[in-house]
This record gives sequence, structure tokens and C-alpha cells, in this order.
Amino acid sequence: MARDHIQTLLLCALPASGKSETRKFLASLSDEDLKTNFKIAETVQLDDYPYVDMMRKIDDALMEKNQPRMFFAAADKGFINSYDWGTLMHLINEDYEDLINKPARPAYEHSSKWMFERMDAARALVGIKDSIMSKPADVLEHLYSKLDATNDVLMSEKFDCFPDTLEDKTVVIEFARGGAQGSEMPLKPPMGYEYSFSCLSDRILSGAAVLYVWVTPEMSRAKNIARAQEKAGDAATSANLSLNHGVPMSVMLGDYGCDDIEYLLETSGIPDAVKITAQKSGKEFVIPLGRFDNREDLTTFARGPRAEWSTEDIAKIRAAFEKCFAGLTERYVNM
Repeated sequence: MARDHIQTLLLCALPASGKSETRKFLASLSDEDLKTNFKIAETVQLDDYPYVDMMRKIDDALMEKNQPRMFFAAADKGFINSYDWGTLMHLINEDYEDLINKPARPAYEHSSKWMFERMDAARALVGIKDSIMSKPADVLEHLYSKLDATNDVLMSEKFDCFPDTLEDKTVVIEFARGGAQGSEMPLKPPMGYEYSFSCLSDRILSGAAVLYVWVTPEMSRAKNIARAQEKAGDAATSANLSLNHGVPMSVMLGDYGCDDIEYLLETSGIPDAVKITAQKSGKEFVIPLGRFDNREDLTTFARGPRAEWSTEDIAKIRAAFEKCFAGLTERYVNM
């Protein structure tokens, strides 16, 4: 039976490739245009960046109490335990299930405790035993004092914004994955998209398509530097959006020096699709994938106010999206 819209769109790319600008451009289109031409219904947004940012904030607060870092080797380094890439995906799984089940906002004196318990549980699922909540009471109190304000926002944005239903929605999940510069394929777990896709729940994978924003690693690094230097300008202030964050160069080279999308496409045996085996169930999923070619930088203009977007820029990015979505939507609606 044909599906009339994409249930879950995994919006993926190397950092600073144009994912957030892509999301902003698509949001500028009418509901009818999105549904008819791109099979995207009204969107609900999920993003793993707020969790990465919170992990770095936790490390900073721990250092203030002369405690060892839990997540990152240094402020400008990657994960201490690379399986925290899986931690992020399990947090996304929980967010997705909550969109469906719409749980009541839990009662916590400290919103940070809510976040820490979630992170500890997600880390346990990938075999990481170190937990935030096992820290001494005085350390936890310090963490609460430093981080409750941010977690209050994250908690409100989560529990105050559940849609009535996902039946007529497209859930957009944004994240970036990769591996060290010069890595051979396939990337070894927990690096790359194959691993992170496999951590997703069957419910997500069964209705998923991938929109991949395609730039070279060299372009990604250059755009990352430019992005970090920008002032906020028209960028959103929500804690759930990430138009202006920058990634440390050592992380760009060590975690995003390459990625495995082309490898997954070449080895799937199915045009415009990748094959993923879910870790939890062992089921194999065929996921349609479209590559939006942004190697000529079609998205930077969308960082500015919409009123300043030129007709020429809009026409170029639209043509590229139509080409990208042609194969993706045809395969998706007929699966």
C-alpha cells in the first residue's frame, strides 16, 4: 500500500553542511507544496545537538569541582567513550516514543536530575557504566545550580509541545555522524551512520527515509569555521536548534573526517536506499535515501532573514531538492 507522506525523515550530513539551513528552507514552503512535491507533512523536530551541548556543559561543571570529565577528553576533543554516539541515538528513541505516548511532565525539584537520569539510562544501553547520578551529593548540587536553567528550557520544550498525533506528521530527526580522516570502509562501530542508524528503534526505522546533505569533508571544515564566527543574527534562540554552534577542529578531523553514506549506498544493492540491521530486533530495514548535492553551497543564503532571500537562490535550491527527492519519494511511497 502506497504511503502518502514520509513518517520520519533522518536529516543527516557532516557538520556545517547545511542541515539546519535545509530545515529552515523547507519550513518556508507551504504545507501543500511540501506534501505534494516532497511528501513531507507538517513537521515535528528532533535533534541530538542539545544533548551533545549538555554533555559538554556537564563536563565544564565537573571540572569546576575538580572532578574528572565524563564525556569529552577536553573541551576541544571528542568523546572519551565513543559509544556515547549510541547514547545520543537512544535519547532520540525516547524522544520519539514520547511524541507518541505524550507522558505527563514528571515532577522534579531539579530538571537536571531528570536529564541526568535519562543520560545514565541511555549510556547503560550501550554498555557505559559511569553514571552522573553516582557523583557525590555536593557535586550533584553544583551541577544542578549550573545547569537547571538550561534543562528547564529543554524540559519545557519537550513536554509542552507534544503534537496531538503523529498520524499526519513528518518527524525530522537531525544528526551528524562520521569517522576519522582517512578511515577505511566500513567504519567500525560505534563510528558512522551504519552504527547510529542501527541504534534507532524499529518504530523509527520502519517509517524512515534519509535526506543527506552532501558536501566534502574539506567544505564541512571550512563552513564549520565560518559558522562558529557568525553572530547570532537571525539564528533561532531555542535550546533545541543549532544554527550557530561550532565543532572543534580536532573533532572535525577525528569524528567527521569522512562518513559512510556513499559506502552504504554502494553496498545496499538497491538504488536510492541503504540497508540497516536494527540492533535490538535484528530486523533488516531498507531505508530510502536522497542526496541533496550542496557541494556548490546552495544553502548559506538561508542563514539570513527570509525577506532577504533572492529569487535566484530560492530557484537553485528548489531545483536541487526536487532532483534529490525524486528517487527518494518514489521508493518510499511504494515500499
